[in-house]
Amino acid sequence: MSVDTLVSALREVDGAVVERAVPAGSLCTYRVGGPLEVVVHIETPEALPAAIDAIAKSGLPTQPIGKGSNLLVADDGFAGVAVVLGDAFSSSTIDGVLVRAGGAASLPVVARATVSAGLTGFEWAVGVPGSVGGAVRMNAGGHGSDMAASLVSVQIADLASGRLRGVAATELALGYRTSNLVATDLVVGAKLELATSTMPEEGSDELKEIVGWRRANQPGGSKAGSVFTNPVGDSAGRLIDSAGLK
Repeated sequence: MSVDTLVSALREVDGAVVERAVPAGSLCTYRVGGPLEVVVHIETPEALPAAIDAIAKSGLPTQPIGKGSNLLVADDGFAGVAVVLGDAFSSSTIDGVLVRAGGAASLPVVARATVSAGLTGFEWAVGVPGSVGGAVRMNAGGHGSDMAASLVSVQIADLASGRLRGVAATELALGYRTSNLVATDLVVGAKLELATSTMPEEGSDELKEIVGWRRANQPGGSKAGSVFTNPVGDSAGRLIDSAGLK
């Protein structure tokens, strides 16, 4: 299927918004990168099945984009389909110790909601400027924890087959900043299991401490974040600092 044919098909899907030749910098925190050939914004859950079916039938390369942090696009751009989930996929619900969050949900927002609900185990995410979907893809983490510590399962929109499927966290091969998800796997939602906090005020204090640390150690505004992998037994930050590159 040609790009023009795909764009025509997607424009027939109610709840899907299509753009052409979008500068990558407008969607990524690095603010650089060449044009994304096609960007489709899936704005409603109802639009999801038809949109991913059309994308799958096109056979074009795909790339999900969440908050765009830790994503560097070459100056040549991306000759394929970038997929962005809209606000309808950014909400979260809490039922006891179970948290269900959309793939576009902001990690800091979810972290604050869990603490407000008297839960513990997701405080670390308040300092990570990413989405739940992106965090699952790279097993994001910080301050002593990561997604693997609380992730139960995810819902995946397969951009290669056009199907939706549920996947248990145990099947994702989660490791240090890695998983087995690929560019055709769009994380639509995730389920987390946290713990009830015996001292809720400690959760609030931890949020303040993490936010304070970030403000003291990282520049404000749009930034790349911590993108270097720590070598075994050492810290990437320490090595960069000792080399005079900070």
